[in-house]
Amino acid sequence: MTITVFTPTFNRATLLPRLYESLVNQTFLDFEWLIVDDGSTDDTFNFIESIKENDKIDIQYYYQNNAGKHAAINWGVELAKGDLFFIVDSDEVMIESGLQTIVDVYKQVSDNDNFAGVTGLKSFFSGKTIGGELNYTYLDCSAIDYNLKYKYGGEMAVAYRTKILQKYPFPIFEGEKYCGEGLIWYKIALHYKLRYFAHPIILTEYYPDGLTALGVNKRMESPKTTLATYSELSKMNVPFNSRIRYIINFWRFFCCDKQRGFACKLKLVNKSTILLFPLGYCLHLIDIFKTKRR
Repeated sequence: MTITVFTPTFNRATLLPRLYESLVNQTFLDFEWLIVDDGSTDDTFNFIESIKENDKIDIQYYYQNNAGKHAAINWGVELAKGDLFFIVDSDEVMIESGLQTIVDVYKQVSDNDNFAGVTGLKSFFSGKTIGGELNYTYLDCSAIDYNLKYKYGGEMAVAYRTKILQKYPFPIFEGEKYCGEGLIWYKIALHYKLRYFAHPIILTEYYPDGLTALGVNKRMESPKTTLATYSELSKMNVPFNSRIRYIINFWRFFCCDKQRGFACKLKLVNKSTILLFPLGYCLHLIDIFKTKRR
């Protein structure tokens, strides 16, 4: 099988039909739709059962107790049958030719082991591309260089080789349900490139209850995972200003962890980095203020 389209979902039964229709209408059909339900309490299960009876596409559904998107991705990567693993969130829709575009671009680099996969664009339903204007048709580089060297940003539509993702699972800490995906994408970027293509393949919108909108809150609620993430990022070969930003954010969320011994084990708590603690603490106070206002 060529592609595993993976959807982690939590209480999005009202949005899944839209995504399902976009997958049924794909021009490329050698794919499975793998769904890991992260503890939904709505009508998700019944909806999935009803569409499986239609037998229009290969649907694989699994349920886990609520553990977070990153835990769902870990399990999805283990279960995936496709050569490529492509995450499409439940609030997104695939452009009709999206999977075909992925396959066509992937064929250009499939024999080159230096490539972890291929990456297209996401657009809002209004037609505006996420990440702004781009000055390339194709670009071969790591995710780190894409963000920090070429200064491109925005959420991307990435299809990774499944066998590579299997080597880079997300860290799991008991009781914590959030891990920024950038940690793993940057780890992969230390060893592999991606082929970027300037073509939208996913339509999306951001919801008030989505992970994008609640990112700071989620990081505050999962301090160990967040501290481990910024500790890892600060040690990577990144520009100086980026390293400073990661260290400041480390201290920002250090204040959320009641068990300070864990942070000390990460070896980012030292005489040089502690100079940035006041900046991190100020951001922490701002986070607390904004959280109380919601």
